[in-house]
Amino acid sequence: MATPIDGIMDNIILAQEKINRLERGLLLETDPASQFRIEHQIKEVKAKLEDLKVALKQQQAEAQQRTATPASPTNGKASLSETKERLEEQIALGEIDEVFKVLKELLKAKRQRNTLLQLMANYNMIRQQDLNGTASQEHIDLGYRRARHGLLSFIQDLEERHLEES
Repeated sequence: MATPIDGIMDNIILAQEKINRLERGLLLETDPASQFRIEHQIKEVKAKLEDLKVALKQQQAEAQQRTATPASPTNGKASLSETKERLEEQIALGEIDEVFKVLKELLKAKRQRNTLLQLMANYNMIRQQDLNGTASQEHIDLGYRRARHGLLSFIQDLEERHLEES
């Protein structure tokens, strides 16, 4: 069952992809009237994206209040499910580099660290292709979707034994 948070996260991802495509189109457009129209569309989508981010934060706060439980008296750390949810939300917000940083700090199992390194390499490769303009927009979009999907699957498969104990 999809939650309101899931719907908002999907819309955030779509808005980010739309902005990327519009910005790429703007670079290629030579007609001033078309450039103006595209710039206006980019501003509208960016405003919508900011509204979605605010709505996501509100939904997260409400969900946290509904399910508020005291921290574990033994360690005070977030549970694995809370950590997974936070990382998934960061992916939806486009904070992929931060997700990689957090996971690198948390993981202790060598196999999971190696998988994470491969996911990072794939993401960085598609980002380089995007920045250098060496691939079609369709290929870039597909690569980003695959990278997000792979990272989400990786996070969903994490178990307590994979994480560092502090």
